[in-house]
Amino acid sequence: MRKKLFLVSVIILLMFPAFSSDVLSGNISSQEELAEVNPDFMISPEKAFDWHVKKDKWTPAYSGTQSWHNFMEFVENKLEGYGVVDIAKNKWSYDHWSTSEWPDDSNWELVSDGENIKVASYGAYSGSTDENGITAELVYYDPTDPPDSIEDKIVVYETKPYPEKPYPKSFLLFCTMNDYEYCTDSETFPELFTPVPVNESISYNVWWQLRQTQKLNKLLVKGNAAGGVIIFDASYERLAGLYTFPVPKRYNVPNLYLARDAGAKVKQDAIKGKKATLKLVADVEEVETYQLIGYLPGKNYGTPDDEQIILVTHTDGCSISQENGALGILGIIHYFSNFPQKERPKTLMVFLDNRHYMPGMEHAFADEDFFALHPEAWDT
Repeated sequence: MRKKLFLVSVIILLMFPAFSSDVLSGNISSQEELAEVNPDFMISPEKAFDWHVKKDKWTPAYSGTQSWHNFMEFVENKLEGYGVVDIAKNKWSYDHWSTSEWPDDSNWELVSDGENIKVASYGAYSGSTDENGITAELVYYDPTDPPDSIEDKIVVYETKPYPEKPYPKSFLLFCTMNDYEYCTDSETFPELFTPVPVNESISYNVWWQLRQTQKLNKLLVKGNAAGGVIIFDASYERLAGLYTFPVPKRYNVPNLYLARDAGAKVKQDAIKGKKATLKLVADVEEVETYQLIGYLPGKNYGTPDDEQIILVTHTDGCSISQENGALGILGIIHYFSNFPQKERPKTLMVFLDNRHYMPGMEHAFADEDFFALHPEAWDT
């Protein structure tokens, strides 16, 4: 997302060259002068940091939650202050699933063969248990030699950090280094479209493991399992608080995420057919969410000659940096708000989407999308 936002910023700066004081006074001397960035119009590092400090107080900002609404109110007020007009909210409601958030793990717990296990996170939208949890026999699921039945059992499954060769296109595209935003010394970077070594990877191998949970969730439902335990090839520190992505539609097989160290004991218990108690207490609440649309008007705004550039990002996510694209767009709007409307050749349309960390994600809410309801918006 940061890379996309950076590219959007560069494109806009090229299409909307920065205006010097000569431009503001109407004395444009050359096209070269228009292409110069005016650092006085940029937000300061201090302001950017302050925005993120505020953002940190409202994390996680899952779509429609109070934290998300606090964040959106802040963004909307800033946009209005920078001259964005005709702000509209495309609203709808959905059922939001939630449990306690790390480091508060009070609503999720695993006891395997009488021993408390350190749980790193939970499977989002995976149903719920009562306060006593569910007690059942553990069963280890080996895809190469699956058990005869997983019905009414707690399934233990290990994800793999990398797929078997040859690597599928989906892995190469989404879970390897395939582009560099700042490649200062290409010789120090891994080769493009190759797995990043585990000891150097911050997220790529975990992204691939998260994608494997989709297949397991379907398996748990189809096999009428009582619950699931997913062991990631990752440390507790890396896995703690990790949210499920892609976000699944709600299903009723509670599951928990374990790091490799805690998972080793549970795997052996499962191979021996020991019993475990799994607790995941969650609530489901109908919440109102919306897409925010607004315009920093150009010189032809409101006329048939108006042309618009769309600035788009999602506003919902699980961390301070997951959904901070809206702050990047605030920075862009702040920059161009320094120019008189008559000097802005195009209108900037702000489109803040809310469907990235919702159950089923964008496709599940395609009919509610602003552009689906207003296809004429593409005309400009």
